[in-house]
Amino acid sequence: MKNTKTLLCCMLILLAGCASKNEEPKDDQNKVVEPATNNDIASDKEDEKEENKEINDEEEKDEVLDQNDQENAEPIVPSKPAAPAPSEPEAPKDEPEETLTADLDALATAIQATDLFSMSMMMDNQQIADLYGGIGTDHYETAIVLKNLMSPGGDEAAIFKVKANQMDAVKAGINARDTYGKNEGSFYEMEQEMFNNSKIIEIGDIIVYIAARNVDEVASIVETNLK
Repeated sequence: MKNTKTLLCCMLILLAGCASKNEEPKDDQNKVVEPATNNDIASDKEDEKEENKEINDEEEKDEVLDQNDQENAEPIVPSKPAAPAPSEPEAPKDEPEETLTADLDALATAIQATDLFSMSMMMDNQQIADLYGGIGTDHYETAIVLKNLMSPGGDEAAIFKVKANQMDAVKAGINARDTYGKNEGSFYEMEQEMFNNSKIIEIGDIIVYIAARNVDEVASIVETNLK
């Protein structure tokens, strides 16, 4: 009896297996794909437009944010280069004696080119000391004194390059000479005109005494050559 039941069960199992093999294919395999309609295509395009619009909106937002960041950013100010340290002015150099002597010689030559000094003589140191109240080489480095030989009193032009701290002594000698010429030496009308038109010009350590009838002409020559 048990064997009969077992046999029946086996037969049922076999029949069930055969039946499953003969089943119809699934719906997916036999399903026919229908062609897309115009509505479907339009719907897909609309979806694509929406996606592109969202992407563009996001990109525009990013650009606006970047622009705002740039506008709000503090400008970069370039640093100024350091100013160079001011250079100390060079101390004035002493003019060489040779150049100074040459300048005074040129001045004397220019004075001698005028009418009243064309026949003038150049006085030596002893003559200068006798004429100018003892002014000597202790007081000046260079001295050129021109005396007109063609007039009774003699028109004068004296140029002194004064040593340091000796200006007062030289001025005293010049003033003594000028006072004597005006008070004691005016025996002739030409002498009176000469000494009454005297001038003293001081430029730096150079002092010039002019007692001449053409005093303004000589003074102009002196100032032009010594400036």
